[in-house]
Amino acid sequence: MAENNLNSRQERYCQEYTADPKRNQTRAAVRAGYSEKSARINASILMKNPNILRRIKELEREALEEAGYSIEALKPLIMRQLAAQATVDASDLAHVVYKDDERRRAALEQIAEANGGQGSIDFGEPLIYIKPTSEWTAEERAAVKAIRPTKEGIEIVMHDKQGALKALAEITGIVKSGVDVTLSISDSIAEARRRARGAAPGPDMGVGEAGDHAARWAGLDVGAQKDEQHEHCETHNGSRAYGPGEETE
Repeated sequence: MAENNLNSRQERYCQEYTADPKRNQTRAAVRAGYSEKSARINASILMKNPNILRRIKELEREALEEAGYSIEALKPLIMRQLAAQATVDASDLAHVVYKDDERRRAALEQIAEANGGQGSIDFGEPLIYIKPTSEWTAEERAAVKAIRPTKEGIEIVMHDKQGALKALAEITGIVKSGVDVTLSISDSIAEARRRARGAAPGPDMGVGEAGDHAARWAGLDVGAQKDEQHEHCETHNGSRAYGPGEETE
């Protein structure tokens, strides 16, 4: 056993996982020596092992340092990127222009360029004008995930705004992540049931409403959570349920 309390195959899994740009847990397990048949199950078990997670963080930190980056230097960059993704809208880059808009001619030229240089008659209908990338701010560039040519013109794909808002809310402490939010949701469900039965609101009504607000911030869906619990039960019916940290062959 190594100092990190991992055996050789577990260490190999950590190495393979951090070396994979796509962070594919199942493929990392196969490359680490687990059988393809049980790789998915073993990967799920490995990723719940605190020693595995700790080792993965160590390897990621080492990789950053080898590339010339430090954790402290990356923190403000990450916050700026998240803030840009949360605040920049598609309307900052693509504008609806009408007949009297000074950008009308530029919008027509963009349409002609997308059609191989073939112009069209201006009938006065609203057009879409896309701001040239040379004029984008650093925040606008950070908010864009991809730029794709289509038959209708250029498509701008933005990063997930709700995901960025959720991450910022958790980082700044506006909402709590993980189990704390789940417990608040449970309070909210209980309060809703009391109301449905016509019972008087309980003393924890404020907690339930706060939990409901936190759930909306965190992007959690109570119905989906119940479905996941149902699926979890079905998964274990008729199959072996492995204990924490117990790997299959």
